[in-house]
Amino acid sequence: MKKPILFTCLIFFVTLAKAQVFESEDFSTFNTGNIGTSISGTIPGQGGFFTSAVSFNGSTTTNNNNNNFQIVTDLQTGKKLQITGPNGTSARKSMWKEGLQTKWNNRTVGNDVVQLSFTFNTGFATTSENYFGMQLFDSNLNFTLGYSYNTMTRELLGVAYVNIGGSLVNSSFVLDTNGLILAQNTTYTLRCSYDFNTGEVLWNPDARPISIGLPNSYWVPNQQLVRLDFLGSSLQPGTSHGNVGSASVFFEDYELKAVNVSELLSNDEVVQSEITLYPNPSDDVLNLTIESFRPSNLKIYDLSGRTVKSLNLDSEKIIIDVSDLNSGIYMLMITNDLGSVSSKFIKN
Repeated sequence: MKKPILFTCLIFFVTLAKAQVFESEDFSTFNTGNIGTSISGTIPGQGGFFTSAVSFNGSTTTNNNNNNFQIVTDLQTGKKLQITGPNGTSARKSMWKEGLQTKWNNRTVGNDVVQLSFTFNTGFATTSENYFGMQLFDSNLNFTLGYSYNTMTRELLGVAYVNIGGSLVNSSFVLDTNGLILAQNTTYTLRCSYDFNTGEVLWNPDARPISIGLPNSYWVPNQQLVRLDFLGSSLQPGTSHGNVGSASVFFEDYELKAVNVSELLSNDEVVQSEITLYPNPSDDVLNLTIESFRPSNLKIYDLSGRTVKSLNLDSEKIIIDVSDLNSGIYMLMITNDLGSVSSKFIKN
């Protein structure tokens, strides 16, 4: 299932005092060649990684092999992991380490946010519709968090397990109004986080200057984390495609850690005290006071990402007429030449 992203918010970095690194690798000490000697998912290869290549019922894929997972050397960037995807339909290539569930269950008290960061190269233009990325699974093998990159369209999607209208589903989310399209043969760093207590999911690809999140009605808390996978697939959550031909992408490094506060949190969550917005909910007028931030522009977005109101500002105390807006939830973003702050409000 693929849904539009519902709102965006600015990144503010937070100093984390108790970060725990669960997994990290840059592949610099690996030998060139295959990661492992088995694609059964039962025998560890280099670095303790397990590899699996699986075809499902009706699959036309014929290239399941150990060479789907290889260490290759680039003269400029050094060693990196190359994953080759399926050359047909209904197949998945996975690579992972065991032991994450134990590490997560024994994490430091208070470190209830898991944060993933990885750097990958998109590879060359192709007609193959493979999906590559890294995804974090819970104990029911749902996609708690991650990214999925379509090699044919070059669109990057966010992936999460969410509550949509009371139904819990694996879903993918558009990361920009018209889709976040990446350049071919280009390296990107992608970050995302999941808050165990609240269920909040945030994505932060470096192709965008802002983090992307979901309204809290979508959040699913208390997901028990068990595994982080590198993935190359001709499947997307909830769909199957008529893929013909394989593609390859390259992973340079990754890190998975537990922190007490996500480094991707928006300004309204980290320094919410700087914004006073009332009454909220509002019938007709919003009063806005901003401390330590001289605003120059204000925009209000609805949940589809459409701008419904835009104002130029010259004061830190602002009265906003919202009487013309329909009832619903809105995102308010205030900017100046140094950055932005944002907050949500409800129009009755």
